[in-house]
Amino acid sequence: MIGLRSKMGLLLLSLLLLVPTIAAAKQQSVTGSTQDLRAKFGQLLGEHVLLSVVAMQKGYDKASGLPQAVEALKQNTSGLTAAFTAVYGENAGDAFEKLWASHIDYFVDYTNATAANDDEARRKALGSLESYRMKQAQFFEDANPSFFDKDTIAGELQMHISRILGAFDAYVKKDYTEAYDQTRRAYRHMFQTGDAWALGISNQYKGNYPPLKENEEASNLRSQLGQLLGEHGALSTIAMQKSVDNAADFNAVAAALSSNTNELSDAIGSIYDQSSADAFKTLWASHIGYLIDYAKATANNNVDGRAKAVEDLEKYRAAQAKFFAAANPLYFKEFEIAAMLKVHIDHLIFGFNKYVQKDHELAFDEMHATYSHMFVTADSLASGITAQFNYQVPESETTRPPAPQQSTVTMKVGSKTIKNDVSAFTMDVTPYVYAGITYIPVRYMAESIGANVQWTPKTKTAVIQSGSDAAVFWAGQSKMSFNGVDRTLGAYARVIDKRLFVPVRFIAELYGWKVDYNKTDWTITLTKMLP
Repeated sequence: MIGLRSKMGLLLLSLLLLVPTIAAAKQQSVTGSTQDLRAKFGQLLGEHVLLSVVAMQKGYDKASGLPQAVEALKQNTSGLTAAFTAVYGENAGDAFEKLWASHIDYFVDYTNATAANDDEARRKALGSLESYRMKQAQFFEDANPSFFDKDTIAGELQMHISRILGAFDAYVKKDYTEAYDQTRRAYRHMFQTGDAWALGISNQYKGNYPPLKENEEASNLRSQLGQLLGEHGALSTIAMQKSVDNAADFNAVAAALSSNTNELSDAIGSIYDQSSADAFKTLWASHIGYLIDYAKATANNNVDGRAKAVEDLEKYRAAQAKFFAAANPLYFKEFEIAAMLKVHIDHLIFGFNKYVQKDHELAFDEMHATYSHMFVTADSLASGITAQFNYQVPESETTRPPAPQQSTVTMKVGSKTIKNDVSAFTMDVTPYVYAGITYIPVRYMAESIGANVQWTPKTKTAVIQSGSDAAVFWAGQSKMSFNGVDRTLGAYARVIDKRLFVPVRFIAELYGWKVDYNKTDWTITLTKMLP
């Protein structure tokens, strides 16, 4: 498969320190149609690998949560299909979905055959995977004959399949170090695959997806940080679950998580310096330790231990926020970083608690939320770093690009006033708190963040449209749909006095806003960096 130049290693990040001394230049951007497509493919394909590994382990162990793991894989496939459909249309999207879903089924067949010690069924599953990869390769060549070569694609698919099966086979043999080494290799390979898809589409439809040449370093930085942070989010979720289960492979997961920390720290050092890398590593590793402390305290029914872990995590996020603000004081604001870290920690803790309660549907939803939020974090970090070092390409103007602009929305529980950057307006009802969740009428929430909302009384359905993103909420339902993919709210959309109320945090994060809640005066602040 045609791929981007191999710049996924840390040497790539060191290149970003080289700020050209160009008198007339414009700043590179981490966002744009091609950059976003590349990031989306990497994120979804990487998640596919991680969910496949988890599902196959659960299938072999006959562990609870297997149906929910398979459902999470289906939701991931729907996300990939939506991204592919946006480029090639519904017919191609439907064909892709059937093919892609089939190879997941064959992974399940291989898992079941291994668990049953049925060699014939294993060979049949391998034969099905072989047939699949050739059909999938032909599909890509048909979609983009000038830039996708079926033989090259078939080879890349063989690597994908081999690494997934290698991770599973090693797990079955109890070679857990090899299992997670193969998992990490398979995960990284999917980002290279996503790069190749984006590059091929960019060459095919240059009008809609301009070449990355003027924004390549910034896009590389975004991709690298997303890859590492996304992996951290998923491995942290898995490690906490393995810890509370006292699983035999916990140490191997912890080691993989430690390797991820080392790579993140090296990335920070490549951008700043070694002392920054060392300071980051100490801080970052500490919060992983506190998360495991929380898991172990839960396993031992140690209430005080859980409280201590939460207290340590609060201290950590304050210290980590100070670190980033000091490293990049113009573009990283301490309160914003602290709020972002709170979302990360809250997702992990909530998802873990649901796992312990055997609410596997919500546990997998939170695993997805944790993973996805890490890419929002990567986008913010990459934007700030790009602006800080002013990565440039030649341009006729002589003006230095301005600092990224931030949009802010504020509201208060019990108050009818809501403010954004443009104006303040009065709602006819107030936000309220129920069971620890803050609710606001969907119309006011949408309008405050610049989205449009359409309410259909007959079906009690609200559709929030922001750019190409569409979210659908149903009154009385704990699920919603985002760009055609079902998501669990973790609460119910509620109708009160003929108004549909939705959770503030959920819908804000859905559209990339950071949420900060001040418990002292009940003020809710939403922030988002503008492109």
